[in-house]
Amino acid sequence: ITITLVTFINEAVRKIPVQYAKKVVGRKLYGGQNSHIPMKVNQSGVMPIIFASSLLAFPQTIALFMGENA
Repeated sequence: ITITLVTFINEAVRKIPVQYAKKVVGRKLYGGQNSHIPMKVNQSGVMPIIFASSLLAFPQTIALFMGENA
């Protein structure tokens, strides 16, 4: 479930609507198309996930080394 959620958030894109200007020549209307700009929801990628997992593993690693030396 976690991997699916992380993948979903990492690949999510927000579509920002854009409307181009219209040009009138005589009685004809040119342009005025609607489009969108794709913006990633999570701009930093998977870096926060890697950092969080290393922070969670840090106390266990310290406890492992302290147990061997004591």
